[in-house]
Amino acid sequence: MLVYLVFWLVASSATLNEFRQDVSSSAGLWLFPVAGGIIHAFSFQKHTLTITGIAEPEQVAEWAVRFLQKEGRETISERDAETVLASPNKFFRLFHYWLGAELVHVRYTPDHVAVTGHYRHIDLIESKIKFGKLDFSFQNAKTS
Repeated sequence: MLVYLVFWLVASSATLNEFRQDVSSSAGLWLFPVAGGIIHAFSFQKHTLTITGIAEPEQVAEWAVRFLQKEGRETISERDAETVLASPNKFFRLFHYWLGAELVHVRYTPDHVAVTGHYRHIDLIESKIKFGKLDFSFQNAKTS
């Protein structure tokens, strides 16, 4: 973007003051696409929280599902080692249909538990693990 602006300044042979006025008057041509790209990148990006070093991954996965349900998510699919949750809010359900941004997947294996979804869901669980009192042993748990 900066290279484009420098090229535009040199190619137009305008003074710096004229160039600044021209760019500020046409801010909508470059500001809206940049802002839209940033909003899209952070809104629809999926994050993964991996919890390792635990003795009972199934119990931890069940705790994560119960915690997300207390926070207002509802279970839409449940399989052997995976549970999928979504928000019951109609506004957030709209985003569910766009790239699956509002789905939260809780999966467990004998080695770890992986929670994948929007950052606000992942941050809730990570904060609870780091700062909250839990009803199972987490002495050796590591998150990444």
